Amino acid sequence: MKKTDTRGAGILGVLLGALFLLPAAAFAQGREGPLRFGLRGGLVFATQDFQEPGIELSSGPVVSAIATYATSEEVHIGGILAWTHQDIEATGARRGTIDPLTLLAQFEYHGGGSGPTSPYFLLGAGIHVNLASYTSQVESTLGKLETDPSFALRVGAGIDHWFSPEIAVNAEAGWTLNRGTAKDGAGEFDFDASTLGILLGLRFKP
Repeated sequence: MKKTDTRGAGILGVLLGALFLLPAAAFAQGREGPLRFGLRGGLVFATQDFQEPGIELSSGPVVSAIATYATSEEVHIGGILAWTHQDIEATGARRGTIDPLTLLAQFEYHGGGSGPTSPYFLLGAGIHVNLASYTSQVESTLGKLETDPSFALRVGAGIDHWFSPEIAVNAEAGWTLNRGTAKDGAGEFDFDASTLGILLGLRFKP
């Protein structure tokens, strides 16, 4: 477990560095374009069972912050920090919670819109830090739940509608991969916390 955590921390450091270096590289190559920041909230829905057999995840809230740099009118690069909360359930009974903290480097391709409307496709990759725990009742039987960091992959589409030069309404839907390894008193097992998320918020140009 400790070895995996160390590798995950290394990946996290590389991704953080990339998020700062990508805009700097764009400037260094003489590209011009606006920075954009966004805050969104919404819901996520599990697309698979958390653990076989029959242990599932509830729907839950998601909050995300995004920063991008437009290297051209169509291509935007940047990063996302997101937090998600879901209950772990079996036959309708709550067994615990999982709260992935997700860091992604994201690519967006904008095109096909008219006027202030800008639809886009997105692809992102990064890391999940999976914070999970059992309820006290389940923990008394199975022990503590420990989860390793896991690879994050996100694909989706969205739309910006700029109702002023500085502020846009942003709507986005995307699927996020989150498959990894966990451990409790009964041993090690694979889990799947992949979700389909729907987000709504605002995007800003400084």
